[in-house]
Amino acid sequence: MIRSMTGFARREKQSDWGTLSWELRSVNHRYLEISWRLPEEIRPLETELRKIVSRHLKRGKIECGLRLRWNEDALPPLKINSTVLSQLAAGVRDVGAHFPETAPVNPLDVLRWPRAVEDPERDAGPVQESAASLLDEALAELVAARENEGGRLA
Repeated sequence: MIRSMTGFARREKQSDWGTLSWELRSVNHRYLEISWRLPEEIRPLETELRKIVSRHLKRGKIECGLRLRWNEDALPPLKINSTVLSQLAAGVRDVGAHFPETAPVNPLDVLRWPRAVEDPERDAGPVQESAASLLDEALAELVAARENEGGRLA
């Protein structure tokens, strides 16, 4: 069967922790060249994901993008880093002593400061497993799209 090198596939999966969606695009290329757009939680899996792609495809330039949207109900409560806030307050007082006419500090600006809000710890294991299996499904859809396009070209 003739296969086109051009194809597109999109797969989405919802779970209690959130939603994952893969978008795959392929164009003609002499070798298999894969480019990734991955959330940080999935980056450790890149080698495994590359193996999954190479099981399905032998050549082409493949763009693989994964979006992860956490379910807000599954997020842990906001945790403020008191040590960083104390250091910021001391710094603001020191600077304010030199510039007495400055505007008061906006608390929302303080929350944007690096490490002022601690990142919640999440269990990435289920997300990583789902990402790998969903990539397999999206690749099967991409191969089918390339075969369908190849049939039309023939």
